[in-house]
Amino acid sequence: MSLVNDWFTGFPGKNLYDISESLRRGFWSCGYSATWMQAQSTELPYRATGRWRNQDVALEWEPNRFAKLTMQSEDKAVVDGLSFMVQMKPVLQYVDAKGQIVYEWWPGRPTGRLKTLAESGIQNPKQLR
Repeated sequence: MSLVNDWFTGFPGKNLYDISESLRRGFWSCGYSATWMQAQSTELPYRATGRWRNQDVALEWEPNRFAKLTMQSEDKAVVDGLSFMVQMKPVLQYVDAKGQIVYEWWPGRPTGRLKTLAESGIQNPKQLR
């Protein structure tokens, strides 16, 4: 499954072009051919923005550590798609200060993350697993 999630399980690239291509290859390999992602950062945590299922999305991640997806409105297909790509279900869901939907994927339980979110002003974060 290297083409699907090499952006998440390995080194996605050293420049914005390589990281963007790694992301797009992963999405397209999973059948999300209408998805367009553009890397915004070459340092950890990596960041990318784009369009997926007719809405703007933002993705932040550290390979093999976590992934965070921010989207304008709830879309189960987007969440399920990213879950397939990173090979785990999301562990947290909340609404950020801008009113956007946020999901986070962490292997295991993200110790202290709920407390960090609460301290940052996030209301009612949900632990999903």
